[in-house]
Amino acid sequence: MRCRHRWCQVAHKDPFAANHKGVIAEFAGLKVGLSLTERPGDMLDESWVQLDYNANGHRHHHDVTPQAAADWAEILAAVDVRELAAIAQALYQAGVTLGASA
Repeated sequence: MRCRHRWCQVAHKDPFAANHKGVIAEFAGLKVGLSLTERPGDMLDESWVQLDYNANGHRHHHDVTPQAAADWAEILAAVDVRELAAIAQALYQAGVTLGASA
């Protein structure tokens, strides 16, 4: 049965299913997906942009809020790709300096 959310790729048996997943784009080392859990009544729906990527020889998964994804899209659009490696290193160093796991 086709889901009412056009981006959803789950074959639902129930037209009012609560869990939805889809893929927006796939690149060589990155897949950008969507996840939505609709909750009944006054409970807030839970939505995530899902990033699956390869780094350091391992596959990783990271969920970010829709707003964080939109914010990062604006940041990445402003980046000169010739500086991308240096920007990635600076972000990594900032995170590790403030306690992120390497």
